[in-house]
Amino acid sequence: MDVTVLLGLSLTNVEVDVSRSAVTVSGWLNIGWKNPALSWTSDNSVLKNIERTYLHMDQMWIPDMRPINMLDIAKSWFGKTVALVWRDGRAHLGLPVTISFRCKNTVTDDSDQFRCPITIGPWVHSVDEVDVQPASDTVDVSHIVASGAWRVARSSVVRREVTYACCPREFAMLDMELILRPQYC
Repeated sequence: MDVTVLLGLSLTNVEVDVSRSAVTVSGWLNIGWKNPALSWTSDNSVLKNIERTYLHMDQMWIPDMRPINMLDIAKSWFGKTVALVWRDGRAHLGLPVTISFRCKNTVTDDSDQFRCPITIGPWVHSVDEVDVQPASDTVDVSHIVASGAWRVARSSVVRREVTYACCPREFAMLDMELILRPQYC
């Protein structure tokens, strides 16, 4: 299977644990891909007027995206939901997520800041099977409700390919970074 996956992260909440140098983010991991096995034709009289439908994620193959550097690997980090599927096999899944990961606290001339990297990519599939591409060059923070002591000052998303000692194949990953600053700055 050769699938290109568009991946984006949209945050609704950011909580910083200064004592652990950790952050927990909540929001939506938006995954888009095209799978010909999900397509249907208008030749079928039952399906001729249906342009799109919803399938529960347990009823279909979905790309195996994982936050590689999350703190608690055993903890469930996403909720179950449905995917929107179009007649041509395009699919979109908005996974509700909560992810905790480490940050690095740095002091700048004007304030403290946390640099928080998140790496997301396939756990099993190599780049020749699942090629992950960023939906945007930034993390969507437009839905964060302002609360708490920290705010997202900026973000970035960069794609890279990596080879692990265990496996000779390359894997595509997205490196996302959040720069957090105190609200008063």
